[in-house]
Parts: sequence; C-alpha cells; structure tokens
Amino acid sequence: MKKSIFFAICIALSSCYVLPKKNKLYQSFTSIDIGVIGKQEKTLRESDFKIVGIPNYENKIRLSAVIVDFDKSNFKSYKKYLSSTSKTTLVNEFIDSISQKPKYVELEILDKVQVVNTLNKNNKDILKYLRRTPENTIITKLKFVADKTLLKNIKNANVFYLQTAADKKQQFLKLFKDTELIASLNMSLLQSFQYDVSSFCWEISEKKSTTLVTILDEGELCKNGTVRNPNKAIDKKIKKFDF
Repeated sequence: MKKSIFFAICIALSSCYVLPKKNKLYQSFTSIDIGVIGKQEKTLRESDFKIVGIPNYENKIRLSAVIVDFDKSNFKSYKKYLSSTSKTTLVNEFIDSISQKPKYVELEILDKVQVVNTLNKNNKDILKYLRRTPENTIITKLKFVADKTLLKNIKNANVFYLQTAADKKQQFLKLFKDTELIASLNMSLLQSFQYDVSSFCWEISEKKSTTLVTILDEGELCKNGTVRNPNKAIDKKIKKFDF
C-alpha cells in the first residue's frame, strides 16, 4: 500500500526528481541584476535577496526576452516595487477590461552551461565562496518594466545577452538583430519588480575535490550523483570510512 502511494506521488509530480514548480516569482523591493549571486532570506510575510557576489561574465551569456501583458497580480507587484524605490512610474494604471494592456518583459538566462563555465574559469573567488556557502543561489529570471524606447528595441531584437562591462563593475543587457548590436543597457536601470532564483549542484571526486557542474531551477533536485551541499556530502564520506 505504501509503495503504491509513493509511485502515485511520483507520477503526480511528473518526475521523482522534480518538486512542484512554484506559481509566483519573488517580490523585488529594489532593482536587481540577472546573474548575481546571493542568499534568499525569508520571513513570515516577505522575502529579500541579499547579494553576496557579482560574477564577471566576460563572455556573453544568452538570454531570452519575452514581452507580456500585465494582469492584476503583476501590476500589484509592480506598484509594491515602486513604493519602496525612487524610480519613475512607467505604468500608471491597469484596467482589466481594456484589450490594449500595458506590458512588462520576462528576462531569463538560457545558457546556464556558459554560466557554469564562466564561474569555474573566471570567478575563482566567488566559486570558493559558493563552496563554503552552498545555500546561496543565482538570479536567473526577472520581470521588469521598460520605457517605450527599450520596448521597441526588444521587439526589434532577436538575440539577447548578459555581459559584464570591461571595468567588471556592472552588468549590461545587450540586444542584437542577428549580428548587429541594437542597444546596450545598464541592468541596474531596469525596473525589476519580480525575480526567480536557481541553485547549484556539485560533483565530488574520489579525492573529495568539488566541481560546480549544473544550475537547476529552485523546484529541481540534484541528480546523477551531484549534490546541493558538497561540504555535507564530503563529511558523510569521511564518517563512512572513519573506523
């Protein structure tokens, strides 16, 4: 009987490796960049993302950008974001009965493999910190409001990238039409009212060295021998052979 219940749960979740995907993103109370690393701090009423590291994305990271109609829930979230910032209101009102609704943009990291490669190769200090604090996550999705010029550029573009400025101090959203650069925008200027995070999975070698190998959505579990917390996994291995 217990086995049948277990399999029923697995089928209901589509895969035993996948947890239920949450319906809502986290509320943002300040403008935040995609690709930054930090800790998701939660209280009973709200959540807050504390940035601990800004990786250097020397090579461009492929993104997706989709223009979406506002609904009541997202507009309420946007107004909540505005109430805690000094940003100028870009969308003044939302009327559900009007067919021509205001827009926002969903921005998401597509090439997570390149993010992993960049962290392993060009961000040794951040990688070292992540090994010690595996509870930290990376922002992989944003909802933001754009002005008319940026919306027009996004409509005209068909390729989107994240790249760090040459001074390594700021992230930029770069818009291309095929191979032509249309616009380059400082990410800190975006009115990002919601965000989502992803977690890291690590591989442990026979000699107990650790390697960052994948980035998974918050609702996914590490698999194929990888682990979320490499320190705990190494401790277990040591205790197992500690006679």
